[in-house]
Amino acid sequence: MDEMHTAHVVVCADTLIKAGIIDYLSDVLNPSQGFPAAELASKLELDSQKLVPILRCYAASGWARETRYSSFALNRCAITFTKGHPGWALMPMSAFMSVIQTVPHWVTESDWKLSRSPAQTAFQIAFKTPLHQFSWIMQKRGTFTSLSDHVQFFSNMSTPSIIADYQWEQLETPVIVDCGGGKGGLISAILDAHPTLRAVVQETENVVALTTSVMEERRPRDVESGVLKVEAHDLFQPQPRIGNEYSFILRYVIHNWPDKEAVNVAHPISIQWIADLISGLQY
Repeated sequence: MDEMHTAHVVVCADTLIKAGIIDYLSDVLNPSQGFPAAELASKLELDSQKLVPILRCYAASGWARETRYSSFALNRCAITFTKGHPGWALMPMSAFMSVIQTVPHWVTESDWKLSRSPAQTAFQIAFKTPLHQFSWIMQKRGTFTSLSDHVQFFSNMSTPSIIADYQWEQLETPVIVDCGGGKGGLISAILDAHPTLRAVVQETENVVALTTSVMEERRPRDVESGVLKVEAHDLFQPQPRIGNEYSFILRYVIHNWPDKEAVNVAHPISIQWIADLISGLQY
């Protein structure tokens, strides 16, 4: 049942964000006590009869709570959906819903219902394109920016655990290469925790300028000193960073590529690792 109602939760969250309700509830005088939905609807010129079931659906998934009848308060996790926080950018879901709605037709009625080709899926039907999903996204600047925000949000959620749980201080390689490192959030966190390390963020040609500007703003000294470098690299091409001084990070880089391409993302690095291992075993 939870899976069946996921789309409802997404739509409710989207509505509350766009209406400014989450921002309003986060800024009331006593946020933990809750705020009457009728008063909230009046202030925002909305219909409370529509608003209450939306807030209850949102509360049922753990993002808020009904403190008394038809009065609601945000739970702590919902703060990520307030303006200025990364979750606020997650909710343009119309593209996602288009694909979901196309799945039954793709599976039961379409000319591709027996096809297993990654170029003949519900995505291609929904968007009337022959391109794979990520290839299509790369051509749509606004969609690409939205995807980047999504990935950044989920990356930020796991970064603290990665920093705390991995024994970075025991690495024998002084340089960490974050392949497809986005805006450099993970590398920044690693360097904050372990300033003796050096780092390289690799990104595609159309993203590397953004990564560079973000890193120059956040870590100007590291960029100027060479502790941190940003460079363009296509993950499907041979890895230019070769040698025993490098460790590689591959996180959130598969992007729904077909199996063959997904394997090829790690292939250049794995081949080099095997070659180094064999070399190390030779006497």
